[in-house]
Amino acid sequence: MVQIGKEIFGDHVSQLVTIVVSLSLAIVAQKLSGDIANMSFITFIMDGYGLMDSNPEVGFFSNILLPFVMYFLSCALLLWIGICNLVTCNDERDKSNVVLKAILGYLQLIMFGMLLVMSGTLFAYFMLLIFTALILTLILDYAASYTDMEKST
Repeated sequence: MVQIGKEIFGDHVSQLVTIVVSLSLAIVAQKLSGDIANMSFITFIMDGYGLMDSNPEVGFFSNILLPFVMYFLSCALLLWIGICNLVTCNDERDKSNVVLKAILGYLQLIMFGMLLVMSGTLFAYFMLLIFTALILTLILDYAASYTDMEKST
């Protein structure tokens, strides 16, 4: 991934475009998530599922899954650029370029952290939904296998 990053992010224009794209993805994801991102965990657990069922404007795909994917992609791009800049610092011959590349890499990692912390509620809610779905699937699978075991004995 670092080798591909060296080729893609070799010039500053591609890095700037990638930063703008990742921040745009984060802003659009925030708008798509609506009030779900501002809910507390308890409110989301108590009202969030019912809100998705009762309100046709709020849906799992458009208000939770799509913003989660957009945040994840945005954070991954910033993390990838930051790591590539820090790894390729030593490849620069000019001392000023080394310092600028290191500063740029650290700033991109800081932006990644800010996106992760500030927008982490959507990530946590999505993981909560996935965890709940997995638990329910395991319970249903166990119940189905239990009835199959009773029938065979």
